Amino acid sequence: MARTKVKKERVLTKTEEKRKAHYPETSTFHWYNANQKGKLDGDCVFRAMATVLDTTWEEVVRDMCEMSIKTGYCINGRKNIAKYLESKGFVKQAQPRDYDNSKITIKQFLLENKTWLKGKKLFVNAGSGHVAAIVDGKIWDTWDSTWTKIGNYWIK
Repeated sequence: MARTKVKKERVLTKTEEKRKAHYPETSTFHWYNANQKGKLDGDCVFRAMATVLDTTWEEVVRDMCEMSIKTGYCINGRKNIAKYLESKGFVKQAQPRDYDNSKITIKQFLLENKTWLKGKKLFVNAGSGHVAAIVDGKIWDTWDSTWTKIGNYWIK
């Protein structure tokens, strides 16, 4: 019988509890913080990576530092992110568009692709300057970014 990883639940910090209460669970959003210290500190790249790779935030930070040293690109810069995701078998996809070629929100993308997204994990550009993880058709993050426009995304 195959063994599955069981993530140990940790107690949320007071700041996390407040944030989680502010962003309730919806059909397109699940509150989740991959930062094992409970910090909410501009680390969206590492949180999203840890979520889609089903690994720890700490491991992602270490791996991306190593990738940064190899490539010379900034640890959380676009080019380093791309190299890291490619090394993990992810493939970049073009920004989804509506029938008239206009940009769409993440929520619209999730609702229109509900069936296709089942069982999938995506690393997505969520608006300007943010990235997030999509797991089984929901954004997994520390705030609900489903109202932002979806950019390019990466899928394995």
